[in-house]
Amino acid sequence: MRLPAFRLSFLWRFTLLTLAASLFAALVLAVAVENAHRKALETDIEAAALSRASAELAGPLDGLGSGARISDAERRAFASAANDAALSEFVTGLRIYRASGAPVYPASAPAATRDVHAALATDNFVRVESGPTVTAFAPVFTRGEHVYVLAVDFSTGQLAVLFAKEAREVIVIAVGALSVIFLSLVTLAAGASRELERRRREARHTFVNTLEVMADTIDLRDPYTAGHSKRVAVYSRALAAAAGISRESIETIESGALLHDIGKIAIPDRVLFKPAKLDPDERRIIESHPAMGAKLLANVPGIDEVTRCVLHHHERLDGNGYPARLHGDAIPFGARVIAVADTFDAMTTDRPYRRALSVEAAVAELRRVAGTQLDANLVATFVRALERGDIVLLQKPAAPEEAEPTFGRKAELSVTA
Repeated sequence: MRLPAFRLSFLWRFTLLTLAASLFAALVLAVAVENAHRKALETDIEAAALSRASAELAGPLDGLGSGARISDAERRAFASAANDAALSEFVTGLRIYRASGAPVYPASAPAATRDVHAALATDNFVRVESGPTVTAFAPVFTRGEHVYVLAVDFSTGQLAVLFAKEAREVIVIAVGALSVIFLSLVTLAAGASRELERRRREARHTFVNTLEVMADTIDLRDPYTAGHSKRVAVYSRALAAAAGISRESIETIESGALLHDIGKIAIPDRVLFKPAKLDPDERRIIESHPAMGAKLLANVPGIDEVTRCVLHHHERLDGNGYPARLHGDAIPFGARVIAVADTFDAMTTDRPYRRALSVEAAVAELRRVAGTQLDANLVATFVRALERGDIVLLQKPAAPEEAEPTFGRKAELSVTA
């Protein structure tokens, strides 16, 4: 049994591709926004800490002047600024330097000549990263026109905690926006998919009706085979479905079955309706109908698989069929399905040279030629479908005294017979 092929429609593929692109774009945007926000937040935190420390230290530093000695009052003011509770969440230390780079507070602080000079050379503060600490150097100008440089240490760990919270908020916003976009796309795709499916069904219905008219035209040439193409189409569709193939393939096989005898239009009446045995030349003429049918359909765009079904429905598994004498799996699957359905209908309908066979006799004949003329697996699938009632006999029942038993459900009168 063939498993049905799983294929997403173009609309759904487009929707999923758009979703993937939107997800990627949202993540890139979220990262960009988070990085920009992080830098801005770092700058704000550092600037706020430096501004507050500068304001607190302006007075003590002005009093310090250029002298090297630090009074106890000034030392307490420096310590108070360093321990300011408002800064303690992120600030881990505070140092004061003279313009030369020499430390003022604490006296044990290392010299920072290069960083101090860099801070004095810019209108903004200078950031220096060192392991888990970021130090911001900023100049302080006192009322007495003395110049100092503050160095405030910030904990990157504490900043990371804050930034992680901010990042989560950005991600939640991005995911929320993406969810709205996705739901909108899904809604649009579902609506468009339903509309496309409706239009596809309508187009398919019109196409099948056209094929049925063509099939009726073919069958009307011979009153003994009236309804044959439609019955073969019904049997073929049921067998293809039982074989577990895709809906698209089932519909292709059904179309091929409706048209499988279209080439008989080109067969002369003297050959097509001859009641006696055909001679070799007449046999070659009648055997030309698959190729004639394929030739008639060759210029119709988009039905290549249907044409292949028509061309090869009289091939045999053992290679003794026609027109190409194909063997085994070289015969298109749809043509093998139609061959089983065609053979069954031919045996279970009345012909000028014999009465219809019973379903039991037809099944026995199908089993006899399975593997040589017909695909053995498809014959077995067809018989199981008959026994389950998934396939029923499509012909007018015989009179009560002539009635033959059938498999599955009771034999039904086909509306196409």
